[in-house]
Amino acid sequence: MTFWEVAPALIVFFVGAGLYIKICLHFPPALVLGIVAYSMISKSASVAYLESAEVYLIEVDMVSHLVGATPRLIFYNLFIFAIAISIIRWIIAWQRPAIATRLANFGTAAYNGELRLALLISSALLVVQVMNALASPPYALPGSDINRQQFWANIRFAPIADMVGVLAIFVPAIAGAALAYGTVTNQRYFRRFSITLMLVYGVFFILTGARFHGPLMALLFWLSSYWIVLWAFGRKLYVKRMGLWLTVAVTAFLVVGYFEIADRGITEMTGSAWDGMLYRVFALQGNVSFAADVLTGEGESHSAALLLGDMATTLQAYMPTGLAQAYLDKGVNLAGSLPGNSIFVFGYWFGLIPMAIYAVLLGLIAGAYVYIILSGHFVLILPSSYLCLWAYTGYTQGSFAPFLDYKLLLFVGLIIGWLAFARSARHRQRPVRPHTSSATEVRS
Repeated sequence: MTFWEVAPALIVFFVGAGLYIKICLHFPPALVLGIVAYSMISKSASVAYLESAEVYLIEVDMVSHLVGATPRLIFYNLFIFAIAISIIRWIIAWQRPAIATRLANFGTAAYNGELRLALLISSALLVVQVMNALASPPYALPGSDINRQQFWANIRFAPIADMVGVLAIFVPAIAGAALAYGTVTNQRYFRRFSITLMLVYGVFFILTGARFHGPLMALLFWLSSYWIVLWAFGRKLYVKRMGLWLTVAVTAFLVVGYFEIADRGITEMTGSAWDGMLYRVFALQGNVSFAADVLTGEGESHSAALLLGDMATTLQAYMPTGLAQAYLDKGVNLAGSLPGNSIFVFGYWFGLIPMAIYAVLLGLIAGAYVYIILSGHFVLILPSSYLCLWAYTGYTQGSFAPFLDYKLLLFVGLIIGWLAFARSARHRQRPVRPHTSSATEVRS
């Protein structure tokens, strides 16, 4: 691997990351798209590397070469991101008067009570999941022979694990909002509760073997809910200080991820943990996107079932049969791609249709999540954070299957019912003049 082979990937990565950071500084709600943006940038950079160097892609049994896949994937990603961010901006603009009124009442007894309830529910669910993990030795501790997939496959109480979620992603979502709420209302209780909750969450991650992607997703959820509230109140954001801490956190994730790769079969195939990490960072992220582009250009296609299937469908579509079955048996996922699967099914241009549908769904879910945070419906952060996670999974899995999950439909119904009941209750009460406010309007 030479510098000139890696240079295109580095250019795509740093330009993409810089552009996304600039968008977030101008419009912090864009942070809710952080997980998808990370996946878009990393996959685009990976495909750029694959086109600049001849690499044998083990998973798809293909040697990479220049086919023009990089500019196409960048265009598809920008297309999806632009639609999603536009919908988020529209939702905030549409609900700006209602959001401003509710922000003005942050710190009152009603909002304090709902946030306490949300924190107590989150704490209870997290403790239940931690107890479930403690009851399921051996643990997936760093250096152990148990990986994350093996640990969750042998969890003691599987229904509880499925109900709470292997990431318990609602914890960083509500913790970030609580920390910001305590800051803008000057209530130390919420700040302390938030920090304590995240410390317990860290122990949960250590027990369950989360190494890189899990902590990174949690960090982005925490950062988005925290920063959005501060932004709405016009609080100064210490970007340089926050950037330093984020750099430290990401570096720690990379170090842990390096040791995780050292324990995986990919090291045996590449020869060393270092080569395994380079293969995973520069090749594995974009191999499905690249393979889909190549196969589409050669006139091949797949049935629409690919866009409605699970990870097993993706594995079987791109990988040799024996290798796909081995991945399924070990519970190992492939870095899928919604743009890749879309063009593999419908072609380069008609593939934009499922991408647009996904972008609309992503924007609606992410926009609703931002509205829920800014309107102080703190209990609803729990189900809405899962909606966001499932929407993000749709991109990385390359499928609309997460949108058809019964739990997603149940949570959507719960959120709509809760908001309708809350609106009806407000209409039955006399209007109360806001007592004070540092946020008379939501920033555009």
